[in-house]
Amino acid sequence: PPPLPPLVPGYVSAASEAELRSLIEGATSTAADVSIYLPPSAHFKLGSQISCESNIKVTVASSGEGATLDGQEETGLFDLSDGCSLTLRGLTLVNGRADYGGVVEAKGAGDVEIIDSTVRDSAGYQGGVVHALGSGAVSITGSNLTGCSAGDNGGVVYASRSGAVSISGSTVTGCSAGGNGGVVYASDSGAVSIT
Repeated sequence: PPPLPPLVPGYVSAASEAELRSLIEGATSTAADVSIYLPPSAHFKLGSQISCESNIKVTVASSGEGATLDGQEETGLFDLSDGCSLTLRGLTLVNGRADYGGVVEAKGAGDVEIIDSTVRDSAGYQGGVVHALGSGAVSITGSNLTGCSAGDNGGVVYASRSGAVSISGSTVTGCSAGGNGGVVYASDSGAVSIT
């Protein structure tokens, strides 16, 4: 798909990490879906995970060279629960660190999608990029993943009691797990597809 122009109908713009958090918190409290556009070349340094605790769909997207969300080797990027679904599109996601899911921790959440993005140097004890427990499907499409690791299982994705896991049209380099599933570890979950 073509990159999103800056003001796509239905998208609201966030120029800072505080605005991004505020928009997602607002959507959570009103139980309304939200699509957020981040300006290309913006670099948001996160001090803690951004939480979504509502049965809504959140989309965070950029265009051109893409915006960067940086966990600064201190925090994961997103924490989802209560049915929240998240789509990340056209972003650079770097330096995420969490026990569960260096980029996204989904616990009792909806679907997680990472599309046309770059993920670098992300680590978790379980799930270097995404940890899904009792959640929906996990899909990574058209993305580049480098240097993602899990101390235990699932260098890229750890899924337990969740939906299908698919990685398609993506490049995975230098990702590993100390236990099982250097790329994907799935237990009691849907089909796993890597194409």
